[in-house]
Amino acid sequence: MVYKAMTVRQISHTGVLVETTYPLQIDSLHEIRLSLGATSVVVKSRVVHCAVTGMDSQCVSYRAGLEFVEPGPAVRLAIEQFIDLLKSAEWRADPPPGLP
Repeated sequence: MVYKAMTVRQISHTGVLVETTYPLQIDSLHEIRLSLGATSVVVKSRVVHCAVTGMDSQCVSYRAGLEFVEPGPAVRLAIEQFIDLLKSAEWRADPPPGLP
């Protein structure tokens, strides 16, 4: 198993939009680890779309949409709580541990 970093740009109850320095094959399945503040979960996901979003002399960047595949109840709850936290005014004033 190979671990590669990716940056989450958007998160919803059903998936994420990520930015990477490598392409992801459409319909491929991946287990991704999401750091949700102080909580971390692993969720299986399927690549729905992937496109080049930037290029320079040293790097190509991609954005990909990943759909969560059958997340378990604990994972769904952790994602739901994290999204609620992001939406709350309290978070904007005082970010949770592990977030900038």
